[in-house]
Amino acid sequence: MTSAPAIPRFLLVTIIVCVLFGVTPFLHCGGGEPLERAHQDAGSLSEPSGTDRDVSADTSSTIPDGPSPNTVYVPPGNTNTPGDFFFVKLSDFTLEPSGEKRICLIIDAPLTENRLLNRFEPVIEQDGMISQMTLSVEEKDTQAAWDCSDEESTDAKHLFVWLKGLPAFQFPANSGVLLEGKKRLRLTLRVHNTTQAAVQVTGGVKVFHLASGGKEYKLWSRALQDKIELAPGASATKTDICVLKHSVEFLAGVPMLGAQGTRFIGEFIREDAPREEWIFMEDWTPAVQKVYAFPHKISKGDTLALTCAWRNRSTETVQGGWKSSDEQCGLLAYIHVDDSLKDGLCGEKSETVYKPPPIEYTPGECASKDGLSSANNVPITTTLASELDVDFGFQGGEWVAANWELIGGEVIFNHPTIGNLLMKEHTIAVGQIRTGETVYIDIVLQAMMAIGARKVKYALPISASGAFKKGQKAGVFEVDVKCGTFNHQKMTYSIKDGLYGTTLSIGGIISTTTQIGPLEYAIKLIFRKKL
Repeated sequence: MTSAPAIPRFLLVTIIVCVLFGVTPFLHCGGGEPLERAHQDAGSLSEPSGTDRDVSADTSSTIPDGPSPNTVYVPPGNTNTPGDFFFVKLSDFTLEPSGEKRICLIIDAPLTENRLLNRFEPVIEQDGMISQMTLSVEEKDTQAAWDCSDEESTDAKHLFVWLKGLPAFQFPANSGVLLEGKKRLRLTLRVHNTTQAAVQVTGGVKVFHLASGGKEYKLWSRALQDKIELAPGASATKTDICVLKHSVEFLAGVPMLGAQGTRFIGEFIREDAPREEWIFMEDWTPAVQKVYAFPHKISKGDTLALTCAWRNRSTETVQGGWKSSDEQCGLLAYIHVDDSLKDGLCGEKSETVYKPPPIEYTPGECASKDGLSSANNVPITTTLASELDVDFGFQGGEWVAANWELIGGEVIFNHPTIGNLLMKEHTIAVGQIRTGETVYIDIVLQAMMAIGARKVKYALPISASGAFKKGQKAGVFEVDVKCGTFNHQKMTYSIKDGLYGTTLSIGGIISTTTQIGPLEYAIKLIFRKKL
């Protein structure tokens, strides 16, 4: 048996009071009137499409907004609060000015037999000072109450986690989290004093319990496996994939994302049915944190996908962690499983190579009637930039009448929405150009965007024709558009003979209007002359 660390003064007082009177500042045992139930607003959840979306700049289609509002959890059925309860509470802890600390204590639970914990009520006396509370089962072999604040280890078996702004949580009738008799409890608080004076912090949980034998839930957590690191002004999007090793029934849960978060998406992807979105929060803010209903039964082999997006609006580099200035991405959820979870709920992520869907090319309305009837898909190098001040260095050449097939190119975006969602390695294009006194441009550029686990095709077609107008400087040109739409500027071209025949390169800035608003992008396209 391990020896307990030295007992701090505030805990020593607690033990003496408990021996004399049976109550402590940390723990109160017995029955009584329940606290007033925390109010929860019910929302509704619209059913999203389960298929990948096609989004085109020249149609009325829109990038999906997902379900809004999301469904707030409300306990189903008989929700009478049990009469038996106990407190786990930290009283009058002094927090220094501008201090941030993890406070942890371990105490005995007043239960001698197995009980279902049916309702958790947060007890917070300093609004805003406590950002998180975790109640868990202490697995270490210790006897006395003791302070665990300086330990690096995390809580192993969670019973309840409260985040700032959340209400009380209650399970359906005759159900809850099982707490075995004669177990010890660990209460961990994350506290942050943003004032310039020392404050006395009091916080804890009032736990209502009932007889065991009903439906048992477990508190399960899933965190992003990738490292989070954001430089000032940087944006990032990451998706975590969990392939379930067990069939599981979800009840409710809480998304976890920090102050720099902008988007949280949660999806179930079934092997035999369309995907289901249960969280799609486009304008994330921790200030309106809620518990959301996940009324889903998921089979072994199905996938849970969590996607988080950030934009670092601070002046410091932000990393993953537990402090108020840190970032995170994860999910806390109450689940019911018939199997043991000793080997975890998630299996290894299957590594599959994603291939974007091909563009089925058909010459557009303004394509040359003497042009190509078909063309091949080609990869397009894609980059993001803060400005579109581009100069491809094209010097012109003899502009002749000819057909040219697209063989490659580059596109540069500077739109923040596209930057957050874009799968840069999967941009492709297809098309052709016919040169001469009249120019016929017929191109379809396809970018892929990741919205959660869904891949969305975003098409930027150009089909236009008009008179070729050569500029005063070498390589500069314009098109006097007569058919279609081609809003362009700073267009240049270059024609060269090389090992693989004659090539035509054109480049410039294209302006268009899409469902995400006005869009400008720089593009360079390389064509090969068709004999």
